Amino acid sequence: MIDFKRYFGSEPNSSRDVDFDNGSKILFRHAGEIGHANLRNMTLDAVFIEQGEELDTDEAFTFLRDRMRGKAHPRGLQQINVIANSNGRNWIWRRWIHEPESDDFYIVMATTFDNEKNLPPKFVADMRAREKSEPRHFARMVMNSFDEEDTDDNVFLSSDLIRSSQLNYAVPNMARFAAGLDVARYGDDKTCLVILAQVGVKKWRMVYMEEKIGWGAPAIVGWVKDVHNTFPFETLAIDDIGVGGGCKDYLEDSNKFNVYGFIANEKPNGESIYPNKKAESLFKLEEYISKDWLQILPDIYLHEELMSVRYYYRGSPLNTLSPKTT
Repeated sequence: MIDFKRYFGSEPNSSRDVDFDNGSKILFRHAGEIGHANLRNMTLDAVFIEQGEELDTDEAFTFLRDRMRGKAHPRGLQQINVIANSNGRNWIWRRWIHEPESDDFYIVMATTFDNEKNLPPKFVADMRAREKSEPRHFARMVMNSFDEEDTDDNVFLSSDLIRSSQLNYAVPNMARFAAGLDVARYGDDKTCLVILAQVGVKKWRMVYMEEKIGWGAPAIVGWVKDVHNTFPFETLAIDDIGVGGGCKDYLEDSNKFNVYGFIANEKPNGESIYPNKKAESLFKLEEYISKDWLQILPDIYLHEELMSVRYYYRGSPLNTLSPKTT
């Protein structure tokens, strides 16, 4: 907003809007304010997202894209422009590099050195020196590599996830299988079923992952039993709260596999630095992935979900936040 005032000589009002005589508006908003409620009935012609890498998912982008129905441009050239630093294989990498939906998803890549003529020579020299002193930071922030990420509060490293998905563990003919089921609570939340095959003493391979939206307990139970015919898992872990608790009760009647109820907020067994089983399990999963004990599916949405998991220190013990984890 400061730059806008400097360049255009106009200042946003108390609502952070700039009004024009023809009825058009420029609205300055934080990403946290982007959602169904405050975008309802809004019509947009152009959107600019700054620091796009700070968004964990494409949710805000999707909301804004749904409102790109304006007619102000004489040739109908509505645009969403995203300015971002690379930050692992995130939603920007997925949409613009890995699988752009169409030619309308156009990306311009640049390194710090592409702008060298406009930068102080001492700054450029310092950036070059960081290739040896801080190679990961150099790769991401100077050379714009999407294989590195800001890892200050990420539970999982993008490089570990990439390596895990590229492992090639053979599944034995008589493999043991284990399953995990996360049951959706409401709305657009997804019920996710994952199957792992044991391929070594401590090594596992993810062999199945599928999500369902809007399914009730009877349908979920039938689905799990049907998948069991293909992957005869011995143990099923399921969240033991809400709708998940109801599914657990139904599935416990099966004499084909054992059902283990998982309560995320429950205290870990024995002494632990983690405040609950969810935190403990996430860091155990990180250990298995970082040590190549688990081969995950090469699924970009799974990668994105895991990269959205954050942690913070709460004096003692550790706590974790996982806003989009299924």
